[in-house]
Amino acid sequence: MLLATVAIIDAGVNRLPFMDLLGPLTPSNIPHLFVLYLLTDIPVLAALAYDFMTRRIVHPALLWGCVALIASQITRVAIIETGMWQSVTEFLLANS
Repeated sequence: MLLATVAIIDAGVNRLPFMDLLGPLTPSNIPHLFVLYLLTDIPVLAALAYDFMTRRIVHPALLWGCVALIASQITRVAIIETGMWQSVTEFLLANS
């Protein structure tokens, strides 16, 4: 549940008032992306730390979920300005 929530919370975090101070959200604006994903990943990092401190091992589902979440964030940044992704978004917008 935590990983699912964190996966979709970045839109809400990006609307926080102080995020405007970092400039527009673009793939080339690395400070904005770093702060955005750092803030969204804090609950997951806290869960990883809690698991490790209380059990001395991180649950495999949490570990793999964290890896998948970070991989999805990196993938989003990598494909956001590609022509293929632009075509997909134009198709989705035209057919919605």
